[in-house]
Amino acid sequence: MKIVDKEKFIKRIISLIILAIIIILFTTNMSFSFLEKQYTNICVSYGDTLWSIAKEEQQTNKQYENMDVRDIVSSIKQLNNLKTSDITEGQILKIETTSY
Repeated sequence: MKIVDKEKFIKRIISLIILAIIIILFTTNMSFSFLEKQYTNICVSYGDTLWSIAKEEQQTNKQYENMDVRDIVSSIKQLNNLKTSDITEGQILKIETTSY
């Protein structure tokens, strides 16, 4: 097969490629959005433990709703650069939340 008009051939190929991309974009269920991570600070009260805070977050924070409490404790420790689970009254902890 011999291509007579190369310019016309290239334009048609580019048009087909663009058409294919448009069809793919409109027919897939891909989402280019993402959940933006946000953070809130909580002040540790007398008697609070990381476990009790994690349990509360599991029940009230959508970020943690389907997670095991141990994983939430680990997440809070990592986010706040805590080496141990020891926390003190008045300490400020950063907690991850999700914006929808």
